[in-house]
Amino acid sequence: MDAGWAAVIAGASGAGGAALAAWATGRAMVRQARMQAQQGFDQWLRERRQEAYAALLSACDAVHDALNTVIGHTSRDRSL
Repeated sequence: MDAGWAAVIAGASGAGGAALAAWATGRAMVRQARMQAQQGFDQWLRERRQEAYAALLSACDAVHDALNTVIGHTSRDRSL
């Protein structure tokens, strides 16, 4: 009878350990998926910021060129 109980206890312990390992693996997979999703979002956000800064710099260059044109015309008018 003692050997039977030992086998039952060993089997229950093994099943419990396997269930615990499966749960821990599942949690690790969820954490990994969340990290990858966050990294993907961070990369997307960096790309959008880069595009916005490039557009801003392009607009600043256009304004600078326009102001230089105006200043050039203004200085020519004064010299006449």
